[in-house]
Amino acid sequence: MPLPSKSPNLSSIKNIRCRYVPSINWVIMGYYIEMLPAGSEEWTLSTTTKTCEGTAEGLTAGQEYQFRVSAFNDKGKSDTRVLAAPVTAKDLTIEPSFVLAFNTFSVQHGEDLKIEIPVRGRPAPKVVWTKDGQAIKETTRLNVSRTASSTILAIKEATRADSGKYKITATNSIGEKVAEIGVIILDKPGPVTGPIKIEEVSSNYVNLAWEPPAYTGGCQINNYIVEKRDTTTVAWQIQAVSYKVTKLLPGNEYIFRVTAVNKFGIGE
Repeated sequence: MPLPSKSPNLSSIKNIRCRYVPSINWVIMGYYIEMLPAGSEEWTLSTTTKTCEGTAEGLTAGQEYQFRVSAFNDKGKSDTRVLAAPVTAKDLTIEPSFVLAFNTFSVQHGEDLKIEIPVRGRPAPKVVWTKDGQAIKETTRLNVSRTASSTILAIKEATRADSGKYKITATNSIGEKVAEIGVIILDKPGPVTGPIKIEEVSSNYVNLAWEPPAYTGGCQINNYIVEKRDTTTVAWQIQAVSYKVTKLLPGNEYIFRVTAVNKFGIGE
């Protein structure tokens, strides 16, 4: 039969590790892990393992235990080695945390977006998603779900309204963790920020000024299209892709509009 294993050590409340160095050539088939609850005189087999690490299951929180390990082969069982000190079983507690590979996610308008964020913590944290300070209202198009190890935001047929900053809050009895992610919906730009201002006017041209769109479509604005319409007509004419509109007729009254352009098309 094998010689006894070296003294076991505790790697966690559940895991017990041991080392064994055989002095003869018998093959070790495995190890027995036994436990003795405080107040009891009877050792019971907790688990059998083929490696030098095992998990003792079925412990009672708050109960004190002693553990011992023995090796065995086809010739029998070795003497036991006892863990140096008794162990009190208690739940492992871990503060909540997120594993963020990215903090910005993008998808083209009309496509589906799924964001899965791994969540850690023990006890299992409660996770809440908010947008613009308000809890997310789940619909058939937008919903939040949870697996044993992650939280998932799923958006079907994403629209411009889905873009923005989202906050994720994970809470358990140990603490709280907050993370922020950005969602960008790639689309044609929104309207320029007005009002459109007239900076200079003469008999045959006018200089206009405006601010970029609040929503750029998730990418750079390439240029702007300036259109004019004589108040006596209903047809708009593309005048320029700059702020200076020329070839105006003295005495005529005009209306102007400006549209932003990006790689996804002409905006509002």
